[in-house]
Amino acid sequence: MEYTLLLAAFIIYTISFVIGLLQKRQLSLYGMYLGFLLHFGVLIYRSVAAHHPPFTNVYESLLLLSWLMLLKFLFFTKQINIRIIHFQRFIILVFTLIPILMSPEIRAIHPVMPALNSIWMYIHVPAYLFAYVALFSGFIQALIQLLMKKSIFRYEKQMDTDISLAMMFLSIGMITGAIWGQISWGNYWSWDPKETWALINILVLSLYFYKHDRIVQSIIVIIAALTVLFTYFGVSWLLTGLHSY
Repeated sequence: MEYTLLLAAFIIYTISFVIGLLQKRQLSLYGMYLGFLLHFGVLIYRSVAAHHPPFTNVYESLLLLSWLMLLKFLFFTKQINIRIIHFQRFIILVFTLIPILMSPEIRAIHPVMPALNSIWMYIHVPAYLFAYVALFSGFIQALIQLLMKKSIFRYEKQMDTDISLAMMFLSIGMITGAIWGQISWGNYWSWDPKETWALINILVLSLYFYKHDRIVQSIIVIIAALTVLFTYFGVSWLLTGLHSY
């Protein structure tokens, strides 16, 4: 049932994206709303079946992350540039497709590890997901800024807001993670690969606030998004550590 709902949501997102490319903007928007509701059904189904919120592993966090991105793009981003809308919907497609392609073993429901069974999970993990949503919103605008021959930034304040939110939530995630680490493993910081790369993410993104050239800032945002992707996927699957799963 869960996989069927997710696949249906992805198909609707794809159709909506194609319709949008064909300039049927209102019809495309209705499709995204329908996909949004189906996607929300996936999250509810997973939460009920697993008896915990859907963010205890990479598969679940991707389900929630892609839905949160769509939530922001549909209701909390005030912009009308069609290029930005196309990029947003393409990002949703990618982040929805990845969990669909994961193996049944990864998608299966597993008991929550004892170390994860903490109140801090409900602060630490959502903080990072909110940070990623804001960062990838800024990432889309940074790409548009670099691809356009002239500035479109009526959206400059939007990107500033997105990156500020990303920085704030990345910091909250790191601080709460340190507290959680002390409670679970007896130390605040152990230079685990995930911790190290989380720090790299913050250091890279912090450069955004020291440069006032929009092109340079856009490049910094893109690099930060790439380091976050490596932290999210690469560290989890390529490197070993306390956060590998």
